Amino acid sequence: MNELEKPNISSDKIANLPVVVVDWIDAVTSGGSEWQTFEDIQEAVDNGPAKVRTVGMLLKRSSDYIAVCDTLQSDEQGDSGGSVHVIPIGMVESVKVMVWPTT
Repeated sequence: MNELEKPNISSDKIANLPVVVVDWIDAVTSGGSEWQTFEDIQEAVDNGPAKVRTVGMLLKRSSDYIAVCDTLQSDEQGDSGGSVHVIPIGMVESVKVMVWPTT
């Protein structure tokens, strides 16, 4: 897929956004406010980063990142959307277009 121009994200353009599946690798952290045992640390190192699959409407694809939104809606209360994932291109393994708009 070539780079896409910035789409017009509005209620009358929702149908024109391609639906994509993005497979990517995400950074993982271990621990938190508690101390970890060396075994916990070793397990985190051995598990490595997380493999992630995101499905949604492609909002933007540039040389730096890809932006995907899981839900967009337009109704009498107005236009709104759900979660937006902005994924650095260096973390992306593949992008598959599932539905390409015909309009």
